[in-house]
Amino acid sequence: MNMKRLLKVFIMFAVVMIALVQVVNAYSFSAVMTPSSTSLTPGQDFTVTIKVTNLDVGTNGINTVSGFLKYDSKLFDAVTTSSVSGINDWTANYSSENGKITLSKGKFVKADEEIAQIMFKVKSAEDLKSVKEATKGSINFTSIVASNSQDDITASDVSTTVTITPAGAADTNTTANTAGNTASNTASNGIIISPTNQSQGSTTANNTTNNAVKNTTNNTTNNTSNYSSYSGTNTTNTADGDVPYTGIDDTISYILIAAVVVAFIFYIKFEKIDNEIR
Repeated sequence: MNMKRLLKVFIMFAVVMIALVQVVNAYSFSAVMTPSSTSLTPGQDFTVTIKVTNLDVGTNGINTVSGFLKYDSKLFDAVTTSSVSGINDWTANYSSENGKITLSKGKFVKADEEIAQIMFKVKSAEDLKSVKEATKGSINFTSIVASNSQDDITASDVSTTVTITPAGAADTNTTANTAGNTASNTASNGIIISPTNQSQGSTTANNTTNNAVKNTTNNTTNNTSNYSSYSGTNTTNTADGDVPYTGIDDTISYILIAAVVVAFIFYIKFEKIDNEIR
């Protein structure tokens, strides 16, 4: 293969690689929802804050964010326009008809920032009279899209969960921990160490020290076990996928086709130049 033909192949390869790099480096960001309280009672107010994080959005940053608010209307009062407000100079607009939240800011943002706050109220005891035990309520922010004035950038759906405990209903997590701790303490205190050839005072001291160590160990183990098995309040935001969706799946094929076309044009140009030189 002569030098000219090798140069043609190299240029075609470089064009395709540049196109692929553009696809891989598509913009992305994440959203987070954080409730002011995760343990609530009927009639109680609380807020949920929305924050944008992990911003890979280009040199400009983003200045608009939108998404749809979804929540359990059986547990929470209806969210109204006045319930949604922007923070850190973001302006919020909420549609009670379809639940869409639209946020905008006069300047671009490139770093993590809280952008909105939503006021919620748990339904009254009368409205929740059929609820007899601690119940989880989920709040979701879906179809999230931001803009950097040139591109629309999508993020994965997020959600947060709170626990509502009616008056007189026991929190299952607290009950489980209390019962477990009581059982562990009873078992530990029932163990009596009787060392040989020691005075009664030494025996009492040893028993006290040993029981204290065992109580601490058993309580720690029991609490860890109860925590790991408890499926109650979840304050961690969850996403539909492990990696934020960047909105590029529909354009990959078009970019690759364009890259091939450009490479082919370069090839024709070099063939023409080659023929003219000959």
